[in-house]
Amino acid sequence: MLHIFRRALATQRHLKRSRHYSAYYSQLLIRLFSDDMLGPMSKSPPQKAFIFDMDGVLIDTERTWVKHGGDFLPNLLGKEIMEKIGSTIGMSGAAIFKKARELGADFDEVACIAQHDAEAKRIYGIAAMTTGIDELGNMLHERGYAMGIVSASRREWINFMLPRLSFADHISLVLSLSERPDLRGKPDPDGYQEAMQLMGVTPDNTIILEDSNSGIAAGKAANAFVIGLRANLVDGYKQEGADLYADSIEDVMRHIASLDHL
Repeated sequence: MLHIFRRALATQRHLKRSRHYSAYYSQLLIRLFSDDMLGPMSKSPPQKAFIFDMDGVLIDTERTWVKHGGDFLPNLLGKEIMEKIGSTIGMSGAAIFKKARELGADFDEVACIAQHDAEAKRIYGIAAMTTGIDELGNMLHERGYAMGIVSASRREWINFMLPRLSFADHISLVLSLSERPDLRGKPDPDGYQEAMQLMGVTPDNTIILEDSNSGIAAGKAANAFVIGLRANLVDGYKQEGADLYADSIEDVMRHIASLDHL
């Protein structure tokens, strides 16, 4: 175990000098030498999990909505209503419609959902998959991570994306918060807590990759380790609250390599 301790300390010193240092690394060192970790050497390591948000993480839909579908919701619900709602990053369609109604919009929700689904199919068809996402999925699979998706989007929208994901067969859980009215949406932790329970993992062994502040808050409230991905952010959006930030999937892969060596 001594070589593990020395390697962990060296990694911690390096990370402490970087702008990405977090108190989480100190917690990892403490857990490394906890009674559970010092059990018999034959004891199986705890299951590791990596959970993805979808929009803005697996696929660059947030910026694609702005560029190619920016007029859709204002035309559907009214420009004034959408100005009052503000940023919809991290919001489900159901949450947008609910907020619009609270603000006084009058619309046929069934018809609006149908139109929204049709527009989403178009957007998901032209949005680029996040650069490097296939390499990340392969890396996680090779390193023994269980993988899941927790998204505010409708399951139908998730299904638009999944065939384009090369490691889709290795995704063990897909959870659409829009299909689970018993779970509160992000920024509440319900979705991630449910995912971890279904995947049989604990927050201590779970990494979440998010782009929106509501998603980051949800992951942190679930006590998991959260990486904020900046690669697909719309102009002017400022992330906050994550344990680490990554400007690219390549950065995410480096962070995982560092965490796995602790």
